[in-house]
Amino acid sequence: MKHAKKILFLYTELASYILNCFKQLAESGIEVHVVMYEVNPEAPFKLDLNSTNCTFYKRSEYSKDELIELIRSIKVGTIVCSGWIDPDYIYVTRRFTGELRTVLAI
Repeated sequence: MKHAKKILFLYTELASYILNCFKQLAESGIEVHVVMYEVNPEAPFKLDLNSTNCTFYKRSEYSKDELIELIRSIKVGTIVCSGWIDPDYIYVTRRFTGELRTVLAI
């Protein structure tokens, strides 16, 4: 039995273009998980997270240790960290370097 590929994105502020990218990944058979900051109330757009077939987690609900537990429970193969603004994201990404594929996107 072939297992689904799983990717976890550690993201800050989502925009519609990246949401479309996540949707395309999910439609190609990749299981997409996204830890995200709350949508900025001043953002000029509305995001429909339910239309993507992805799983979203609120960043505010996870400490760095809880992020590690989340990653272990999901059993992802790749972590993509969006930048270095969040020190816990960097900590978690470094923690799994050598154990999982890790990517820092800037």
